[in-house]
Amino acid sequence: LEYRLSCPSPWTTKDLVCVCRGLPTAFMNWIRGRDKSEILREALEGVGKGQQFDLKHADSLYRRLDELIGVDIDFLLAGHSHLERAMIRQDGERFYYNSGTWVRLIRLTSDVLGSGKQFEKIYKKLAEGTMKALDETPHLVLRKPAVVSITTDASGTTGRLQRVNLAGTEPLLSTIEGSEFTRS
Repeated sequence: LEYRLSCPSPWTTKDLVCVCRGLPTAFMNWIRGRDKSEILREALEGVGKGQQFDLKHADSLYRRLDELIGVDIDFLLAGHSHLERAMIRQDGERFYYNSGTWVRLIRLTSDVLGSGKQFEKIYKKLAEGTMKALDETPHLVLRKPAVVSITTDASGTTGRLQRVNLAGTEPLLSTIEGSEFTRS
């Protein structure tokens, strides 16, 4: 836990404290024989508050890198945090990109976490223990492969976060809305 709190992570310290505070309650509920899906739902309910998938959310990894990397870097690129980001840095003149991940992501919306009945359906799919069960659950698994592209032309240098569509024989790239920034 100390390592997670001290290193850049898409989870904020507030998120981790929220989960840790929920552990004693979860443990007591488990001892009392409460339903496992309800215990997990309650433990996850406060984490992230729905901002984890927001392209412009200034998560702890962004804040830490923006603080560490000087203003002589126009385009700050990161990856493998599992969460895409494309934003203007704190100085208002430079840009930050995080390409996220190419692995499956599970998105638990506030609607799902706010309803024991809806979460129980998800819990049952998780308990099946197969990727197939998760993939077949509508709106649960996200596949969001992305790359950052940096190009230069007469108008300046432009950064873009681009979605990679792997459905055909050739990968197709499309710019993710709100992710294009140019430095003249």
